[in-house]
Amino acid sequence: MQKKIFGGAFFTQHLLFKHLPYGVKGNIAVSSFVAVAVSYRVTTIRTNSCQQAWMAAEDKHTFLNPLSERTKEE
Repeated sequence: MQKKIFGGAFFTQHLLFKHLPYGVKGNIAVSSFVAVAVSYRVTTIRTNSCQQAWMAAEDKHTFLNPLSERTKEE
């Protein structure tokens, strides 16, 4: 996924090259930064989603248990 993001950012910058204030090395640096930032965000979202699914799979964290039972166990 990071390669697609990097490629997309680099291609977009290549199309806008005349309007951007930095050279080819800057294009690579900015593309790399964008790819890392987006990949970090996607990883964070997926990690939180997985963690919530894992907690929901446990009995004490399901919405079927009354809140009073959940607070007593913790």
